[in-house]
Amino acid sequence: MSENTILIYKLNTEGNIIEIDPTKLLDEFISVNIIFFYFWDEKHLYVWIGQNAGKEMRKYIPPAEEKILKSNDRVRILRHFTVDQNQESREFLEKIHLDKKDIKKRSDDYSKYRISVYQEIQDLQVEKGSNSMVGKFDDAIIKAREIIETAKKVNDADVIEEEERFIKEMEVNKAIAEKRKEASNKIASLTELLQSHITSKDPLEAHTVADEIRTLYTTLIKRAIPGTLKQLLFKEEKFYESFRHQQDEIKAKVNKFVHPIDQDIETQDFADAKEKFQQVFELLKDSKDETLIQEWQAKQKYLDEQKESWEKEQEEIRKREEEIARKISELKAEITKAFEAKDYEQVQFYLAGLESVKEDTTKKDVLEQTQTYSSEIQEKLAHMLLIDTKVEKITTNLAESNQFANQKNYNESLAKLEATLELVTLPELEEYREKIESEILRVKGEKEVFQKRLQTFDKLTQTVVENQAKLQWNVAIQNCTKIIELAKDCDKLDEIPKYQAILDAVTEKYNRQKQLALEEQEALLQKAKAIENIIEVDEGVLPMVDDFAISDLLGDLDADVDNMMDQLGSLLETQRVEIKTDLSSKSVIRSASGEVLELNTTTNIKQDDSPANGDGHQKPISFSVESGLDNPFDDFIEEAIIEDIIPYNFEISEITLNGEIPIEKPEQILLKDGMQLHWVVKDIAPKESVKINYDLKRRVSRTIILPLEDQLKIIKTHTNVHQLHLEGLYDAQLKFANQFKSVLRGVVIEDIVPQFYVFEVKQPDNINPDSQLEQNAGSLVKWNITQLEQDHSMLHRYQLLEIFRFEDLKISIDQMSNAAFEELEKGKLGASLQKYSDLMKLLDEYK
Repeated sequence: MSENTILIYKLNTEGNIIEIDPTKLLDEFISVNIIFFYFWDEKHLYVWIGQNAGKEMRKYIPPAEEKILKSNDRVRILRHFTVDQNQESREFLEKIHLDKKDIKKRSDDYSKYRISVYQEIQDLQVEKGSNSMVGKFDDAIIKAREIIETAKKVNDADVIEEEERFIKEMEVNKAIAEKRKEASNKIASLTELLQSHITSKDPLEAHTVADEIRTLYTTLIKRAIPGTLKQLLFKEEKFYESFRHQQDEIKAKVNKFVHPIDQDIETQDFADAKEKFQQVFELLKDSKDETLIQEWQAKQKYLDEQKESWEKEQEEIRKREEEIARKISELKAEITKAFEAKDYEQVQFYLAGLESVKEDTTKKDVLEQTQTYSSEIQEKLAHMLLIDTKVEKITTNLAESNQFANQKNYNESLAKLEATLELVTLPELEEYREKIESEILRVKGEKEVFQKRLQTFDKLTQTVVENQAKLQWNVAIQNCTKIIELAKDCDKLDEIPKYQAILDAVTEKYNRQKQLALEEQEALLQKAKAIENIIEVDEGVLPMVDDFAISDLLGDLDADVDNMMDQLGSLLETQRVEIKTDLSSKSVIRSASGEVLELNTTTNIKQDDSPANGDGHQKPISFSVESGLDNPFDDFIEEAIIEDIIPYNFEISEITLNGEIPIEKPEQILLKDGMQLHWVVKDIAPKESVKINYDLKRRVSRTIILPLEDQLKIIKTHTNVHQLHLEGLYDAQLKFANQFKSVLRGVVIEDIVPQFYVFEVKQPDNINPDSQLEQNAGSLVKWNITQLEQDHSMLHRYQLLEIFRFEDLKISIDQMSNAAFEELEKGKLGASLQKYSDLMKLLDEYK
């Protein structure tokens, strides 16, 4: 019987399936077992059921079939068969390669064993019953557990279940017996305590203990109370009854004081009430009724509160008169200030307040003095209001002038102000002259602003047309919004519907454009996340992942490995990672007047000029590119948003804003074309410039082509180069891991090492690249991986030396070699050997 053609499981008493070694199958053919046979070829499941398999075991058959299905996702059951013990068909026995005689012999042997086990169970049950009868519950539980362990030998789940129920019953009986024992002990203790309280004449404590004894007998002991204890409880009952009679007499005496005390409180005779309270509390000294005592304590508290309230009321009357005097004094002071400030409305306000306050006083002298003062003030106020008549005319003219200005009728407004200025002929009105002159300046200023808004409105209507033609939807939205705002200020309300319609249309286009960009960005990030365990991605890099059908790009892959690698390698011409050399920049600027422009530029990224240092050595290789903008307006730029996109094949080493390191870093967003740096610059003066400079380093760029079944996955990414301990020496490490669910066959990897470097492959140290080609973008190093096992990875490590440093190194080596040779010709072997040693040491540093 082959393990590849059949799966065999048996069922245990817990309902779990256990896989059976086919070589030991005969041992499992016993009357208490249930065995499952799954035949791969036929997809049939046979269930063999021993004649002594318990009811509980049989219940587990359907769930067990589900577990078999879940244990192996290749299992599919087309038909079920049940085979009872001793009813095995010849066909079934042939399938499992067992002889019926062997099975019968095994069954007979097990039956003898089973009889002995049940005899052992029967003996244990006798011992268990004896223990439970005499109240030895722990010993009975131990025997029940021994029965369970013995029943497990013959898979008798019914016996196991019965014994588990018995254990639970014994544990309940044990708990009840323990509680009764505890109750008996507690009653004995409480009986002594009850006798003690009766002896010490403590009726309340004695009554509490007696109630607890009665409760224990009722709820736990559940037997009649013994005669001696019953007599003691009767004695306590009589004792408590006598105590209650005494307490009732005390309560009746103190209750006679309730009405007299209430009358004293009502008439505010607090001294008499206090005396009656003293008599009550003298009676309560013999009372044990805490509730009664608390009630009288509450009444005493109420008396104290009423007394305190009355005293506070008298104090408040005194304070109220003091407060009235204070308010009268303050109001007089405010009236004086209002006259000094010529605020006659305030004078009337405070005078009315004074009339109101004086009505609250109960002092006759205060009332008379206040009435005299009010009469004097009213006479003075009548005189001052004569001047207000002229002030009213001036105020009316100012309001009409303001109304004209609000209607944009600035000429009428200015004429009204000039006429009002002629009204200022009295010394008391001189304060208005400055105000009128200020209004004249304000209206002239508004007139000038209005004219400028008209000019801006006309200019923006042309700009919006240009924005639409250039598909500058975001800028068009802002300019349309400004046009609508200006239309409201410039009396061009009839233009609003037109530009509202344009605004709605460009907003829809902008939102659609933005949504598409967000969806593309999300798709790129999801693809990059899906391969994060395949390649290591440096910060600031978004790998590009494309999936193609192999048939679309190559037709069928050749079965020959070499030909297949050539097929895949040919895709590099069209699918190779792109090396970009331009920075693209978009600027959206908004002037103080509200005009918005969008500027788009493309700038070539150039290698820095590398003048020699003072020692004749060249500076490290680097690149730079400048972005920014010049203010094209005649007024301030309120806000400029600059979005620069740096290609992924460059790493940013330093950024300066107007020659300085920026305090706040720009927001960085990974897009399809590169890393976008989002700058927000505010308050740029006319003709002023913003200069953003990026210092860059080239990255090593990589293309990975790998076939997955009928699909082709192409990954394009970039990796930083890291400075090593020597000037001009760098290291780049690129890892590729097979985290797919199968062996990879036929993977093409191409790395583009930047120009201006001499490089050496450090890893793998036992494999050479399949090809190396020099192009303008750099050195194209191709690796053909014919096979990569699952969960295996490959590391490609390059050591790069800048070309200028390599040339310096060659010159130094040549000079040191010549110097060593000259020493050798002079016969100075030690000096020559030392110089050759220095030469080798220098080379070792770059190893």
